[in-house]
Amino acid sequence: MELHGGARPSEYNLVDFSANINPWHPEIEIRDCERYPYGDFDKIVANFVGKEVAVTAGITEAIYLIFLLKEGDVTVMRHTYGEYERVAKIFKRKIHYVEGLDPNFEEFYIPRNGIIFLCNPNNPTGIMKGEKFVNALVDMACDKNSLVFLDEAYVDFSREIRIKGDCVVRARTFTKVFGIPGIRVGYVTAHLDEFRRIRGPWGLGCAGASFLHWLMENGREFLDATIPKILKERDRISNILNLKSDANFFLLNVGSGKDFREFAKNNRVLVRDCSSFGLPEYIRFSVRRREENDILIETIEKWFEGGIP
Repeated sequence: MELHGGARPSEYNLVDFSANINPWHPEIEIRDCERYPYGDFDKIVANFVGKEVAVTAGITEAIYLIFLLKEGDVTVMRHTYGEYERVAKIFKRKIHYVEGLDPNFEEFYIPRNGIIFLCNPNNPTGIMKGEKFVNALVDMACDKNSLVFLDEAYVDFSREIRIKGDCVVRARTFTKVFGIPGIRVGYVTAHLDEFRRIRGPWGLGCAGASFLHWLMENGREFLDATIPKILKERDRISNILNLKSDANFFLLNVGSGKDFREFAKNNRVLVRDCSSFGLPEYIRFSVRRREENDILIETIEKWFEGGIP
């Protein structure tokens, strides 16, 4: 079973809706790969986002690192990003699952000296939890000396929320919003000294360092030019297919995600079969450019017109 989306080499000829990334991509000159990538990367990112940060090699590195800060059990949603569960098993932690596509905060088990993972907006549902929900979860975590790991990989396509308390680690990435999954650059905005102490050296590599130099000069202009287009297309798809999402992707029940994936590939379209999320009846697809989205919409309509499921 494949744990992550994104086209494999044999699928590069397909229009890839399986990865939740910006369909526009910056042109970045990768340089200085003959040297170790030294630089004040924390400061560069802090200047861009307007707050102090600790840079990591994507959010995924931060997921591994947080297990070095807390030794207790782990709570994860049943239908969410698979790395939380996978890394918890690597560290041999007991896992408590939260069932349902949109659970209430009362349904989250709060471990002592442990970690509660929350992807917000959630992958693959696209559901964004609000301030009241997240702050209640953080308060309960503080009572047990635990941490909420708040994965905000898709927040750039949604909205900011205010969170109080010291028992939360907000993690973000440039991968999704800049459409650069091959360049691993993320950051956290809390417990900075601990993350700086335990993160690996040279984690960004020359590609990540080159991206951050590009970001200083071009990042804001790129986002201003592309994010409105994505949100406009998201609204259009939402109206046509009667779907809702707070992110740059949608979850759709097609009866069999595996069968639809093969059906769509015949139409030169690649979607995510959600079996690895525990949702075998569903697919997940990202928002791309209008002409590409039209191909996907036509594919979905053909599927249902054929009486499937």
